[in-house]
Amino acid sequence: MSTNDGEVLCAWAEHGLGLILRSQWDVAPRIAAGRLVRVLPAWRGEIADIYALVPSRTGQSSRAQAFVAHAKRHPRIGDDA
Repeated sequence: MSTNDGEVLCAWAEHGLGLILRSQWDVAPRIAAGRLVRVLPAWRGEIADIYALVPSRTGQSSRAQAFVAHAKRHPRIGDDA
């Protein structure tokens, strides 16, 4: 099966229809709730970069500025390795 919808993919896995590869931040609540289990706990996928696309520096909201500053200080948020 194939989908580009992460929610559908997780639902399939929750119903026992296969293994999935998703980011930790995406599946952590499902793992904590016991709806999904980590099959290969020592294995990690590739690190995916995240890009913040924001207006020019003068047009950024204070929230966007705070988020970008936080992301720069914590480049591996969610990495439990």
